Amino acid sequence: MRPAVTVAVAVTLVALAPSALLVLPGALVFGFGIIGFWTALQSRVLKLRPGQAGTVSAVVSTIEYSGFLLPIGIGAVVDAHGLRAGLGCYAILAGLLLALVAFDRSGGKEELAELVSRELPRP
Repeated sequence: MRPAVTVAVAVTLVALAPSALLVLPGALVFGFGIIGFWTALQSRVLKLRPGQAGTVSAVVSTIEYSGFLLPIGIGAVVDAHGLRAGLGCYAILAGLLLALVAFDRSGGKEELAELVSRELPRP
């Protein structure tokens, strides 16, 4: 959940930054946050169907391609309302991702404990 919070806060700060100089630290934090978020997401997705990583990856990648439409839509918002409004759209998307992560806590610690107990024999 920490990477999702980092991404949401960083992109909101970038959208609200009064000068370009203040955008740089927010963009840097966003980059580090998205790395953690993406890694956690891919790890979670690949555990959905053990032994079928290729199939799962192919299906998820196909769904991910619909995400290419988001920058086009946000570009239309930028054309109509300006750059700050476009960055605000990214902040809203980050907030939605944060809400999804906060809502779906089903895998969490129980899944990790089950995985560890299955992989490591107890003495």
